[in-house]
Amino acid sequence: MSQPANQDRRGCNNSIFPGICQKFPNIAETVVMSMIFHDFSALDLYNLPMQFGAATPPRLPHQTPRPQSFLEPAITWSREPNLVFRHLFTYFSVLSTYFCNQPTIPLGFFRYLGHLQYLSGLHEWTRVHEYHIEFFNNRILEMRHGDFSKWANPDTSLMKKYGFDQEKVLPEPNQYAANRIFYNGKVWGLVNDPSRAAINCIIRRTRDPYAEKIQYVAQYKATTDRLDMSHMPFGKPGQRFQESKRVLPILRSVWEDFEVLKNRKKEEEAKVAAEKAQRRSQRIAHFKALLPRAGCFLSLPRRFYRGKEKPTSQSDLQEHDE
Repeated sequence: MSQPANQDRRGCNNSIFPGICQKFPNIAETVVMSMIFHDFSALDLYNLPMQFGAATPPRLPHQTPRPQSFLEPAITWSREPNLVFRHLFTYFSVLSTYFCNQPTIPLGFFRYLGHLQYLSGLHEWTRVHEYHIEFFNNRILEMRHGDFSKWANPDTSLMKKYGFDQEKVLPEPNQYAANRIFYNGKVWGLVNDPSRAAINCIIRRTRDPYAEKIQYVAQYKATTDRLDMSHMPFGKPGQRFQESKRVLPILRSVWEDFEVLKNRKKEEEAKVAAEKAQRRSQRIAHFKALLPRAGCFLSLPRRFYRGKEKPTSQSDLQEHDE
């Protein structure tokens, strides 16, 4: 994976440049020359166009032109992994067109794209982007001397520098109490792992005003090979998880909302019962307050009732007249 020196290529391959520039009309000829002669740095990638096929790419009726100011700052470009991959694809396409007689060179480019995509899926993009810039600039210096072999292999020193060589390995699972999930006895975080399965949580809440309570429906998929993890029920491999409030940490918020709703309902019921008891005690107190009056009425002396009767005898009439 080598090429002639720069001085030899500048004199003998001038007839190839017009054909390459015709295949990439959106890229300036000076930019194509800088890429071929390896005067192109990693921070120059964001100056490349998004499309390099036609000079005026067709636009759909509903599409609006994107302002060019959005792509000018390198900070915005560095925060979007998709833009980096698209510009790398453009850069590698130009070099692969120039070195079409050496198929091993494009193979190294594709291997680097796969390696960068693998790192971006496991680690933080900020560190991956710094690793990419340093890796790219190192390969530019090597390509000036005709060495293209380092594109196909990861840079172990850079990976150690940014902490990409330290994979998270889970401990050996317990054979008596095992819930093996996301793990098949290998390294934690493998991308193409057939025994891994995604967890899909579907949370639905009814909007029926006459419903007794808010209903939650949570669905999840897990592998049959399970690893003992925190907040997980125990069971044998291949069996379903038992119903428990500690099924998955991701469902903890659902259970907390359900418990809050349940406690709120209990508080409302207790408040209604307290109001009923208070009204009942008030009625009883009012009834008890009326009892002394009835007792006084029943305990009046007998002569009080006789004085109310009409006089019949002569003496009674005289007393009545007086």
